[in-house]
Amino acid sequence: MLKIMKKLYMILMTIVISSVGFLSCTQKEEPFFTATEDDAPRILNTDIPDWDGGAPSVLMTISRDQNFEFEIVVTPADYTTVEWFLDDVKVAEGKAINQPVLAGNWTLKILATTTKGLSTYRVTKLVVNPVDGDPVAGEAILERLVAPGATAVLGGQNMDKVKKVVIGGVECDATYADGAVTYTVPADMAAGTYQLTLKDADGFEYGAGYITVSAASVVSAASFSAKSGAELVLTGLNLDKVTSLTAGEQACTIVSKTAGELKLTLPNLAKGSYDLAGVDASGNAVNFVDGTQMLDKAALTITAEETLWEGHHYVSWDFADGNPNKTFSALAVDSKAWAVGRIIRVTLTLDTAAAYHQVQFNTMHWTELPGTFRGDFFADMVAEFTWTQEMSDLVNVQDGFIVCGHGFFVDKVTIE
Repeated sequence: MLKIMKKLYMILMTIVISSVGFLSCTQKEEPFFTATEDDAPRILNTDIPDWDGGAPSVLMTISRDQNFEFEIVVTPADYTTVEWFLDDVKVAEGKAINQPVLAGNWTLKILATTTKGLSTYRVTKLVVNPVDGDPVAGEAILERLVAPGATAVLGGQNMDKVKKVVIGGVECDATYADGAVTYTVPADMAAGTYQLTLKDADGFEYGAGYITVSAASVVSAASFSAKSGAELVLTGLNLDKVTSLTAGEQACTIVSKTAGELKLTLPNLAKGSYDLAGVDASGNAVNFVDGTQMLDKAALTITAEETLWEGHHYVSWDFADGNPNKTFSALAVDSKAWAVGRIIRVTLTLDTAAAYHQVQFNTMHWTELPGTFRGDFFADMVAEFTWTQEMSDLVNVQDGFIVCGHGFFVDKVTIE
């Protein structure tokens, strides 16, 4: 009997030991964190993209009617705070963010700091796109570079909704006309780069990137052509501060100057190409705008050509008949009197906010002038053609010459 009892006891012990062993092999243990407040912080997210070509990559692209939502995983979790910065401005704190962001291309910095002052960070990009119907400001250099106290123009899409232009939190009343708004930069605004926003009649704000307030003298173009000894008119910013100009290292005569316009007389130069340069009252070089860059000198071509018209006339056939910007009418330029064999040049600059750019050269009856350029173009251009007898006959019968199309400005008409 005792032997039987011992045998049963051994069997039961075997079952108990097996059960304990089974449980110890299958039971999932809770994680045990050993990081302390003395440890350096780490951002553990694998969904933040690495930099590409030395620049941060885009973390997320959203529309401005969506909230920016994201969560950061850090260690030591219990001793680390997280701060969120857009273009170096703190916008939130906490391990998660869920908030609206104005339209724009933002640099996003995520900073993790422990209670002992140790920190780490990640830098990435956040792209917030406007939605249909939003005002979208253009990116032309001289619209993003303004002078204190000066009248400024800002073009773009849906700009008729804009009632206020806000520079660094300072509101400026805006007036809309011909696809752009006009406003006055505060006279006491210090030089620097500021966030730019737009406000509609209801006070709703739209992101518009950045704008630079500058006291530098800037000319709106970097290429000119004129006859030797002719008067040349420069437009731009802070031109009243220009003290001297040279063409081919010979002094020009300044006839008159205001903040927005400077008239000068060129020296007598032989036909050819020269550098045009200048200095302002601070001893700094005058800047010249060449597309998307600034140059410290401009290209001057001395020719025998004559300037027939000069300005900045917007053209779009989207306008109704009778609107002066539906075409550029050369009635102010006596095209009926142009002699056969003369070379006509029409300088065109892009409206960067337009969806496309197309030009035609027609009579006032919209008949195409043979031998002229017709079609799309993608950069500022000078359209050149030789005046023929056929052209002359057409404009005489059909009341003159026009430039038509969409998405560009006529800046000059010359004849040689």
